[in-house]
Amino acid sequence: VSYNQKEVLQDCCFVDYILSGEGELILPKLLDYISSGLLPEGTDGISFRKNAELIINSEVIGESFDYPSPYCEEYFDALGERLTYIETSRGCPFNCAYCLSGRCGKVKFKSLEQTKRELLLLANSGTKTVKFVDRPFNCNNVRAVEILRFINDNYGKSIPRGVCFHFEISADILKEDFIAEVARAEKGAFQFEAGIQSMNKATLEAIGRKSDLNKLCENIKKLVTLRNCHIHTDLIAGLPEES
Repeated sequence: VSYNQKEVLQDCCFVDYILSGEGELILPKLLDYISSGLLPEGTDGISFRKNAELIINSEVIGESFDYPSPYCEEYFDALGERLTYIETSRGCPFNCAYCLSGRCGKVKFKSLEQTKRELLLLANSGTKTVKFVDRPFNCNNVRAVEILRFINDNYGKSIPRGVCFHFEISADILKEDFIAEVARAEKGAFQFEAGIQSMNKATLEAIGRKSDLNKLCENIKKLVTLRNCHIHTDLIAGLPEES
């Protein structure tokens, strides 16, 4: 609810605080205030109710991606074989009207060293699927290819066979070296979610989504032709200019 704090506080009397922005920066401050019995007045990122008055503060977005790793012993004890998530970038270079990811400022990336360490931890946790929540994963092609290559080079070694890595991609900006690295993968090691959203050019213009539909279809066909990875594509129902 980062963008409608006032309405939520007005409508939901049971809500005490709303955090807006990146929780790693805000939640520790809120916990400090609560433990000390103070109100977080004048603290960006925290909106709250002070008696009958609503205190609305702006969101907080950090400049870098150097937050502590969320992967601790307790996390792995609770995980079992369930799907696990990894975030190696935050933000999105696009500004599609239906999505909030592009409102988080410029895209920032976790270091490749930390990304690789966490990938190995998750791959060896007993999970069957490691899902990247980066949107889109391939917005920095050089970095994306390096991560795919790291997985390929270690698959069946420090990464157990049978673990699947899920990526959300923009198919129209795929590069040949990315597709070539996918072609190297063992069958089932990778799966891709490629958001098409709409094939209607008027709709794409209305929602502010820049997409080369011809290139998009061409690249998805290239991935499908490899026959070594599952490809999932999305269309969104109810967008402008469509029934």
